[in-house]
Amino acid sequence: MKSIGKLFKIGQRNLNKYLDMLAQVHGVTGSQLLAIKFIASNECVTQKDIEQEFHIKASSVATMIDRMVEKNIVIRIPRLSDKRVNEIHLTKAGEKINGIARNAIQMHDEVILQPFSAEERKTIIKFLEYVADDKINK
Repeated sequence: MKSIGKLFKIGQRNLNKYLDMLAQVHGVTGSQLLAIKFIASNECVTQKDIEQEFHIKASSVATMIDRMVEKNIVIRIPRLSDKRVNEIHLTKAGEKINGIARNAIQMHDEVILQPFSAEERKTIIKFLEYVADDKINK
């Protein structure tokens, strides 16, 4: 039997390569593209939310947000109830990138799943959710 870990690593590398290629066209990184998608999918996002969602350090998130602010992709808005906390919002440019990327990612997912039946797709998604939820280590 093939190593599941090795297959995941190769698959992740291939997905990241596609994501980076897509992101580069829009002047962002793959990580920034995922953050844009996350911000667009949630009403109120803070730096802490991004740290927790992607399991990355505060300093890395701060740098990523700084770069996206410089590119006019996101803006920081101090939270009314606590001025120490900034909410991160997409600009019009960020919304445009998100729309284009969302469609491209959806098409890519469809291409990946195309060879499989509807039932197999459900099983694949269920398995990936299980692995992503890290049930093994809990």
